[in-house]
Amino acid sequence: MQDFGDDLKKRVEDGTANKNEVAQYNKLGRAFYHLSIDPYYPGLSTHEITEMSNRYGERELINWKLKMQFTMKKKMYVTLLTVFIMVLTACGQKDDWLSKQGITITDQNSFKSFTSTIYRYEKEDPSISYTLGEVEIPMDLSIEETTKDCERGYKKVILTTHMDISVSGKEGLVYYISPFDRYTGTEFFNPEQNHAYELTIEYDGKEYDITSTEGTKLDEDMMLTRIITVDCPKDYDGTVFEVGYATIEMLNEYKESELRHRIRRIDEMPFYITNGHQYYYFTVDNR
Repeated sequence: MQDFGDDLKKRVEDGTANKNEVAQYNKLGRAFYHLSIDPYYPGLSTHEITEMSNRYGERELINWKLKMQFTMKKKMYVTLLTVFIMVLTACGQKDDWLSKQGITITDQNSFKSFTSTIYRYEKEDPSISYTLGEVEIPMDLSIEETTKDCERGYKKVILTTHMDISVSGKEGLVYYISPFDRYTGTEFFNPEQNHAYELTIEYDGKEYDITSTEGTKLDEDMMLTRIITVDCPKDYDGTVFEVGYATIEMLNEYKESELRHRIRRIDEMPFYITNGHQYYYFTVDNR
């Protein structure tokens, strides 16, 4: 509980708390102040019991009042903390798209591999390609946040993956990785741009300007490193990364669809849990 209070105080002092958290911080402070200066403050409902006064006298009554004062302080403190936690918990539960879809977040540390496919294309006509089969792809994955080299008020959420693609042999390998917004399901993609996708996410009356970029590197041991960087406001906590199954047929279907030419949700893509295959979803804090 102390860690929770210290964290709230720090966020209020450094300006990262939202207006509801600031208001709750101030209300809690006023409540504790009144409790400390007057345990009989209106609303605590302390009173004398006549039977005790008659039986034990004034001195014992004073002792009783002291005990009652301590008891009321304790009860009020516990009540305030309980209410405070309930209010903050309720405020923190956002009605997001991710929850409505029934999607659960996978712990980064427990993730070791995923299933996707290998394919082959006709040398005489590269436009003709077909899936050969499924393959288990080993992958190490990590996500971090940083404000280094960011504009004021912004941060970077960085996904780094290392995949051993030697499992595909001499064939082509297809898989899917993409960042999206947990509150609306919107994929971080803009059809009007290449490589650096910029778009605005609107949720709960606020707008968040997002930029998504990525880069890859393949070493001589066929270890592929892929890094996706999402630049977003510091108070934005909606970045989710999807990793999972794809086929060359799915990819061709996407290329020929109108989805390439507009902003889209992740569930509109061929690469989604409704196709019956396994997908994994990751966030920086595993929540």
